[in-house]
Amino acid sequence: MKFVVKIKEIVRFVINQIQLVSRYKDLMWIKKQFYPDKSILSMNCFAGHIYQDLHWPYTSPTAGLFFYAEDFCRLVEDISVLKRPVLFKENPNGRALMIKCLIENIDIR
Repeated sequence: MKFVVKIKEIVRFVINQIQLVSRYKDLMWIKKQFYPDKSILSMNCFAGHIYQDLHWPYTSPTAGLFFYAEDFCRLVEDISVLKRPVLFKENPNGRALMIKCLIENIDIR
């Protein structure tokens, strides 16, 4: 039984190493395509992860935010929306884990 457990650990380790190499290649491709002064617009935390992994300063107005697909499309259609006043709403359940705000009916979390 110990032998099977050890084999599983080795297989997990090899798979993790392959994923790390693949991720590194993807990051190097992104680094070649973009410069640190460019913004990556993302509807979820993807942009923040890229900035962190490449040690770039956050230059994206959407880094660390979440948008529903429909709202993100409206935002991309008119990016100047980000310059407008923000309306913050309280969570109905009273927990402050996620702040919900609206800009021109675009739900931002």
